[in-house]
Amino acid sequence: MIYIPIARAVAESFSESLFKLAIPSHLRSPSTVTSKYCDVIHHDDVNQFSLLVMPEDVTLPIHVAADPSELIALLNQFVVDEKITQQELDDIIAALQALSGQRFNPAQLIPQSWLPYVMTREQAELAGYVV
Repeated sequence: MIYIPIARAVAESFSESLFKLAIPSHLRSPSTVTSKYCDVIHHDDVNQFSLLVMPEDVTLPIHVAADPSELIALLNQFVVDEKITQQELDDIIAALQALSGQRFNPAQLIPQSWLPYVMTREQAELAGYVV
């Protein structure tokens, strides 16, 4: 697992947006037990950040009927907040479009500018997150 710091305000929505790529809301059955791709850990003391707990080697299908606009809107706010570049967003959008109907590893779409902040379990624990 890898642990990705993300603004607390969007952490849950981000995980849900990833899950919607695999199973769009309109195709979910009543027996679907989750709406998130990965767990989210909130820090007790650091109110502005949470961690996405993302599998490193698990692939997720992108359903051909998936609408990535919710995920793109969240990522666009990261551009506005200068957390990722417009080019990084454009690269993610191009990858999502190219992968429609295929499987992909969401961890491989982490922008280069975020890689220094990605943590191991040990680093997350040292930073005070309960994992």
